[in-house]
Amino acid sequence: MQVTRTYELKLKPNKSQHSQLDNYFYEAKCLYNYLLNCSNIFAVHACKVTNIWKLDQNRDRIKISLSYLPAKIRQNIHRRMIDSIKALSAAKNNGRAVGKLKFKSQISSISFDNQSFKILPEGYIKLVGFGKQAIKCFGINQFEDVVKFRNAILIKKPNGYYLKVCILKEIEEYQPSNKNVGIDMGIKDCITLSTGEKFNCKLKETRRLKKLSRKYNRMIHKNNRRTNNSQKVRNQLNREYEKLVNRRKDFANKLVHYLNTFDHIAFQDEQIAGWRNLTGNRKTIQYSCLGTIKEKLNQKCLENPERYICLDKWLPTTKYCPNCKSKNNVSLDDRTYKCSCGYEFDRDTHAANNMLIFAKLA
Repeated sequence: MQVTRTYELKLKPNKSQHSQLDNYFYEAKCLYNYLLNCSNIFAVHACKVTNIWKLDQNRDRIKISLSYLPAKIRQNIHRRMIDSIKALSAAKNNGRAVGKLKFKSQISSISFDNQSFKILPEGYIKLVGFGKQAIKCFGINQFEDVVKFRNAILIKKPNGYYLKVCILKEIEEYQPSNKNVGIDMGIKDCITLSTGEKFNCKLKETRRLKKLSRKYNRMIHKNNRRTNNSQKVRNQLNREYEKLVNRRKDFANKLVHYLNTFDHIAFQDEQIAGWRNLTGNRKTIQYSCLGTIKEKLNQKCLENPERYICLDKWLPTTKYCPNCKSKNNVSLDDRTYKCSCGYEFDRDTHAANNMLIFAKLA
C-alpha cells in the first residue's frame, strides 16, 4: 500500500555554502574524467582516490586534491559510471547501436543515498561533507505523510541548486465522483473536455528571451568564439528557458491533477509530432505543452489502466455521429460538426464526447 514519488526542493545556500557546492560539482567533474581515463575502471576504488590530475589548455597535467568531495559521493559517482557501462553493454548485446562514455566539461547532477542527507523539520537540510552546517531549503511541507526516504539527486540548474528526493508514501484513498470525462487535443483549442471546458496551453517565448537570444547570437557571430561576456549572456538565456519550461510543466501538472478528480478519463493516442507538418502549425505546437500532457496521461495509463483509457489513433472520434451512427468528413476549418440527421454540436466537444462512447463509458 505504498507508492514511490519524487519531490523537488529548492536550496538557498549562503555564500560559503554556495562556494562549497560549486567545488562539489567541479571536483565531481574532475573525478569523472579521471576515472574514465583509467585503464580498468572496474578495479578502481573511487572512495580511496584523493589526489587526481587533469589536463590544462596546454595539455599538461595538473594535480588536484579532492578536499571537498566526500568518500561516499566519490563512490556514488563511480557506481553510476559502472551502471552506465553495464547498461550500454546490455544494449549492445541486444543488437542495438550504442556509443560510449565521453569526457564531460561539466556535471549537472550528483546522487545521494538515504544516509548522505537528512531532512530537518525547520526548513533545513543536511548534506554529507558540510559537517554541522545545514542548508536552508523550500518545499519541506511536501513530506508530511512520508513513510521513508530512499535516495536523492543534487541538481545544478541555471537558476540555482535543487534536490530531488525519492520517497515512499502511503497510497491515498480514492474518492469516487461518479463522473467520466473525454479529452480532445487540437491545434486551435489545445485541450477540450467532454464537459465543454477548454484550456489553452500555448505559452510563447517572452520578449526578454528573444532579446537575449539575438544578443547571444550577435556576440558569437562577431567574435567567432565564446567569451566570458557571451557566457554570462548564455547563463541569462538558460535561466529564461528554465522559467518557460517550469511554466509549461506547472500547467501540465495542474491539468492532470484536475483530471484526476474524474472516475474514468478517456483520451486518444494523438500523433502530435505529425501536426507540425501541417501548414502554419509548427510554432503553435512548439509553444504548447501538448506533448508533456500526453506523456503524463500515458504514464497514468500504465499505472492505472482501469481509470485512464488510451484509445486507438485511428478511431473516427471527429467523423462519428452519435445520433445516426454515420460518418461525415469534417475539414479543419469547420469548427461545428453538422450531420444530415440534424445533429449539430461544437467540433472539439463532440469529439471528446465520442471518446466516452468508444471507451464504453457513456
